[in-house]
Amino acid sequence: MRMGLRPVIRAMSARIVRFLETTPGRLLARLALVLVLLAMWQFLPNRGLRFWMSGPVDIVARLFSWILDGSLWENLAATLLAMALGYLIGTVAGILLGLLFGFLPRLHRVLSPYITALYAMPKIALAPLFVITLGIGIQSKVALVAITVFFLVLTSTLDGVRNVDRDLVRALALMGATRSEVVRKVLLPATLPWIFTGMRIAVRYAFTNTLLAELIASNNGIGFMIEYYSGIFDATGTYAAILVLVIMSVGLTELLSHVEARMARGR
Repeated sequence: MRMGLRPVIRAMSARIVRFLETTPGRLLARLALVLVLLAMWQFLPNRGLRFWMSGPVDIVARLFSWILDGSLWENLAATLLAMALGYLIGTVAGILLGLLFGFLPRLHRVLSPYITALYAMPKIALAPLFVITLGIGIQSKVALVAITVFFLVLTSTLDGVRNVDRDLVRALALMGATRSEVVRKVLLPATLPWIFTGMRIAVRYAFTNTLLAELIASNNGIGFMIEYYSGIFDATGTYAAILVLVIMSVGLTELLSHVEARMARGR
């Protein structure tokens, strides 16, 4: 009887392994893992930890209460606006200056020591200076995010320009292509994947620095909510605010990855 069960068990194990190798199988396994972890978190054996750890049910309930009373949308809009403005300014400036340095290498060699020094400096150290000079409003947060994103996109753009196929550029020049045609048809398409990589990486740093700026000096935003609820030892509110940040970060990163993949296919 026992010997007869072994082939059945082996066949079932093989089917399970093959199913887990498929896309639905992987998604189901990930979902099951998340549900197990959440269940373990919800039913902690030591109830004394509930004051510090809260629970998934309480966190989701708090999140829904914020949605219903509108406080989530108000603070979310403040964080997104500061991040979006800083991200846009830093990205545009980084791309333009990166392309300029790529096309004018002598200018880049002159300014390279200054750019390297500023890039190596932790940008969060500038947050108090921005608060002093620009105030605790949105301006200081935008400035911190913009300078962080700027250097990330700048270095990525420079790497993309340096890795352009120079033989292809020379071949087009020999065939009579103008400088604008070379830039439009070779340099920009070849640099775009590098630019989007820098932009995708910069999203996480933009979120982080927006949050840190709100933690340092702010009266609204998701970072302000984290500071406020942690200050009154409200673990549920703190975890709910962090959950909002995680959802936003993953969503924007996936969006940029999708755009980058489409641009790569177009290239």
